[in-house]
Amino acid sequence: MLVHKYVIRFCIPMILLILLTLLLPELARDQNIFYSSLKMNRSKLMLQMCIEPVMLPKWESTKGLTKEEMLLAIAGYYSVTNGPQNETASICGSPKICSERHLESPSSEEALFSSDTDEDPTYIPDTDSSGDEGSLPKVEVPSNRKIVIVSDIVIKPGQKSEEKKKKKYIRQPDYCFFCDEDVLNFARHIKRNHIGESEVQKILSLLVNSIDRKRCISNLRKKGNFIKNSSTFSKPVHKSAVNDSEENYMPCPFCLGFYTRKLLWKHKRICPLNKDPSKTVPLSEGQDLMLPKNIANSALKTMVFPRMLADKISLTAKKDALICAFGSRYINTHREQHHVNVCSRKMRELAKVLMECQKLDPAIKNLFDVLQPQHFDSVVQSVKVIARYNTQTDVFESPTFAMNISRSLKDCYDMAVLHIVKKKCNYLTISASQAEANIGVFRQLLENMWKHEISSHAGRDLNMKTWNKVTLVPLAADLKLFRNYLIEKGNTAAR
Repeated sequence: MLVHKYVIRFCIPMILLILLTLLLPELARDQNIFYSSLKMNRSKLMLQMCIEPVMLPKWESTKGLTKEEMLLAIAGYYSVTNGPQNETASICGSPKICSERHLESPSSEEALFSSDTDEDPTYIPDTDSSGDEGSLPKVEVPSNRKIVIVSDIVIKPGQKSEEKKKKKYIRQPDYCFFCDEDVLNFARHIKRNHIGESEVQKILSLLVNSIDRKRCISNLRKKGNFIKNSSTFSKPVHKSAVNDSEENYMPCPFCLGFYTRKLLWKHKRICPLNKDPSKTVPLSEGQDLMLPKNIANSALKTMVFPRMLADKISLTAKKDALICAFGSRYINTHREQHHVNVCSRKMRELAKVLMECQKLDPAIKNLFDVLQPQHFDSVVQSVKVIARYNTQTDVFESPTFAMNISRSLKDCYDMAVLHIVKKKCNYLTISASQAEANIGVFRQLLENMWKHEISSHAGRDLNMKTWNKVTLVPLAADLKLFRNYLIEKGNTAAR
């Protein structure tokens, strides 16, 4: 019994102590390798070495290696060829953390690239030393220069890339509607130069750096930029890095700030001037703010404009006086509710013709210029493009549009004559009689030549599509089910 207690108290602790003494060096070595790999991943495989700045080419001999193995090969090469014999190459400038298993500088090149490839899992294949283009370069190793090598790119510490210099933010000026000038510091400008304005006095009466004061200054800034953006688009509130075109921005109907289409609906919920954030406001309301005054009647603004898609085509239709006059005439003639969508469609069709004519002839500014006789060929070509006319097969993919647009152009001719008589066309550079004669010639060309250019081909294609259309006849079983359903509903109603 005493022997058993003696074994438990003294022999077992001695055995454990001996085992720990034998295992501790191996654990420390594995821990050193683990911390070395963590350091390499954290620094994204960068090497800081004492060599001259040199651009390292992409060597073909390292194509089969991973990025970590290639960087270890570079470190080992420099330590062998030009480095001191008694120093250890380091990753990220920390020789204490790096694994001595990988980065110890051997005394010769044969020691680094040993022939024992089967037993060593960290073996790095030798490179071609025949002096070809893919061989490693020979460089000197001074001790006072440091560079950072990332793959095959050399960046000096503290040196900024040219791309970051090019992306330097340039502050755009804001428009002051009090003095019609562009200013860089809007808040300081209105405080110094427009202290007599009521809006500025309200701002100065608020606490400095308060939220209400910042909102008032922001509202004045947005209002001035909106006035300038209505004529020439210059500065939005948030600039998009992906799509920076003018069509991508829409004004907020509450604060008049320009936002992208994807951010506008989010801004409307948090806009301080929006009294009812739960109410959904269509994008067309913001687009209507960009229109000239008195260009359309109230019926067109309240019934047709909200139904139109807020894109460039609708904006072109809303800005053109002749297209708006055509829409007003159509909505006053057809008062049924379903004709609102028809009016919107016809206005967009005229806007498409106008946009295509502007692509062919940039001198065209509005639909009144399209109705000139010298632009008749441009109108024919634009209609063929919109209707997707195939010159090889001589077929219109959309013959209905080609058939109906002539009627809309004739109605626009009547509205143009009415505008000339009432002298509403202030953009005319010729006399009223000469303008009426010119559009009269266009009307004659439309009646005489349109059927040969467009209508005959479009009508033939439309008839061919109607004849070739597959008609689905209901089955007798389906008709029987429908008959039984009607009888059952009739009996139920009679009871």
